[in-house]
Formats: sequence, C-alpha cells, structure tokens
Amino acid sequence: MKKVSLIIYLLTLVSFAFSQSGVIFNKETFNFGYVLRGAGESKYRFNFQNKTQGIVQITKVYCESELLLLNWIKTSVERNDKGFVEIALKPSERLGEFTEKVIVYTSSNEAQPIVLTVMFNIVETIPEPKIEEYSEYFGFLAADGAIQSKKYTVFIESLANYILKKEHVTLQIESSMSPMSSSQEYSQSIAKKRAEDLQSKIIKSVSSYELDSKSVVFSPSVILIQGPVYSKKTQGKEECSKFQYIKVIKKD
Repeated sequence: MKKVSLIIYLLTLVSFAFSQSGVIFNKETFNFGYVLRGAGESKYRFNFQNKTQGIVQITKVYCESELLLLNWIKTSVERNDKGFVEIALKPSERLGEFTEKVIVYTSSNEAQPIVLTVMFNIVETIPEPKIEEYSEYFGFLAADGAIQSKKYTVFIESLANYILKKEHVTLQIESSMSPMSSSQEYSQSIAKKRAEDLQSKIIKSVSSYELDSKSVVFSPSVILIQGPVYSKKTQGKEECSKFQYIKVIKKD
C-alpha cells in the first residue's frame, strides 16, 4: 500500500513539474514573407498564455541576428492570462532569405527555453503574391487523414501572404471520391465531409496568422463521384486512387 502511495506521489510531482513549463504560444513560427530592401520596420507579436500553476515572467529574450529588435511583456503574467513577445524587423540593405531563432527564457523553466522561428526574404522588388497549388490524394477511406502534410503548410503560408497584399481571396474546394459498390450516397458523404473539413481547417489556419477569416470567401464546393467502383479489389490501386483526392482552386 505504501509503495502504491509513493508511486502516486511521484506521479503527482512529475505532473506538477510538467505544468510549470506550460507557457503556451499560439504559434512558434512566423514568416514575414517578402520584405522590400530598405523598407520601414515590420512587426509581429507571438502571443502566449500562462498555463502553469502560478505566476510567470519572461526573464530574457535573445537572438543573434542584428536584423531583429525584440520586445516583450516585462510584467508578471498571472495564471491563464496572456502575454507576448514582439519581433520587429529592422530596415536593411542586405538581400536574401533568412531564418532566425529567438530564444525565450521564462521563470517557469529557465533550463528549457522556448524557441521561436522568424523567417523573411529581403528583395529588391516584391513579386506579385501567388497562392501555391494544393492537392492531396487519399489512398484509403479516410475523411481527412491527408490534410496534415508539408504541402498544406506551404499552401497556407502563401495564402496568408496573398491576403496580406490583396486583402481577400475566393477559393473553391474540389473533392473527388470513387463510387462505392454498396452505396452512392456513402461516396457522396465522404467527399462532402472531406471538403467541409478542409474548408474549416483553412479558416482556422488563416486565423492563426491573425488575419480576418472573412478575407477568405469560399465558392460552393465541387463534389465529384468518378472513376472505377471502389471495392476490396480496387482499394489502393492506381486506377482507383487517382480519383480519391481533394484540391483547392483559386477563383479570382
């Protein structure tokens, strides 16, 4: 009995120690995108919430890059309250793509600082914004299993940059599914759910860049049931899989 009590006590200590490092940033990476050489200062705030059991303070923020100015909330942050680390990109005559690490030390866990990543590309002239093409192919009957890829991240970054320059965009989702031998309605419901899940995910992703989700307008989704009948014989085969996809189309 004493042994069980000791185990419970140790697990409680581990849980408490883990909770002390609970300074949660809404995102830990930001890309300024293209920045005109010699242009004015650009700023971005990494917001966080104190999820520890007590008061937290940012004790130090450090970055080796001379191109970044750092500012952060200097006062203590109460439990469940919010704070920020602000990054300012200084005007520069340098050219090129940069990826810089910003190290954030907090009173909750000095030994394990939080690493924020800041990216930017300093250019002579800013090219017209372009939304990267995005499509995913499903090799199995998953409603949304393929929407976590690197391609999606690249697509969202380009979409956020486009909205920053153009303020709004109209997208359409095309969702395709092979016909099911058992039920045409079931095929329709899978394709429709994939489209709905992707639309919700895009809205959430755009909001994470602190952009107005209303800047993205969606035309009615195109739902396609096509290709060979989906069955145990055709499942996963090339002739069937190429009709199991979802993609985003820019409409304006």
